[in-house]
Amino acid sequence: MCPDGGTGRHAILRGWWANACASSSLAPGTIDVRQHASQLRQNARLFCRFLFVWRRSSCAHEPRFVLRVEDPGMTETGARLRWAYESLLTAFGPQEWWPGGGPFEIMVGAVLTQNANWRNAQRAIERMRERGAMTPAAVATMPLDHLERLVRSAGAWRRKARTLAALAKAIQSEEQGLPGLLAMHPELLRKTLLAIHGIGSETADAIVLYAGGHAVFVVDAYTRRFVERHGISESRASYAEIQSLFEHALGHDAEAFAECHALLVELGKRFCRPEPLCSECPLIKDLPQP
Repeated sequence: MCPDGGTGRHAILRGWWANACASSSLAPGTIDVRQHASQLRQNARLFCRFLFVWRRSSCAHEPRFVLRVEDPGMTETGARLRWAYESLLTAFGPQEWWPGGGPFEIMVGAVLTQNANWRNAQRAIERMRERGAMTPAAVATMPLDHLERLVRSAGAWRRKARTLAALAKAIQSEEQGLPGLLAMHPELLRKTLLAIHGIGSETADAIVLYAGGHAVFVVDAYTRRFVERHGISESRASYAEIQSLFEHALGHDAEAFAECHALLVELGKRFCRPEPLCSECPLIKDLPQP
């Protein structure tokens, strides 16, 4: 509850609208709609976004969202996602993903972490390093049963070994090898990766983003859990639909995509668990009201 019972909020809104009109040489109450229709539409969009800040706040002096008012194209969903990203960055700090020793190791990690925790995937990566098997040439020529033993700790080792072998052979088949593959247009690179048995949308996008440096957002189980619990998307929303929400909100920025994805993983591990710890979550203000 605001100290002044909410009257301060209304005064601020009235003042903001008056200033918005004054900035375009329009005086409140004396607006020529025919002459200034375009400017009015722009001011109205900004005003609606300003109202959104206050509507979701429990007090005019403590707004829940900080919107970039200079971006009139930002939707309510986009504003919420951007606020969540900036709040998590403040709470957790930069995550500096993806951990790895180079593009191929990142690709290997993206495959091995499928339905596995990172610690187990990392053990498999370390074994591959120790055996000199962290190059496309080594993996492509290694007997499959040897590769299976190396990646056993990551789980589903037979399937993952076959996927890694197919991935390494696809790299070897490129005229310029790994640099040539990663230099492809993002859509073509993604299509090439999806054609490899055992690589789905999440793994392909992780490779495109983290190994290739292309602006593609990765949607994983942590991301889906967050958007569903916060009412940002429905449980039946497709991978592409959720991905599009983040890509529009964060401005097609590869660095922001990588950081936001990593922050959502950290959120899922700390607070947005299967049994959530909502009362301690830095995004509690954005949860739908019961």
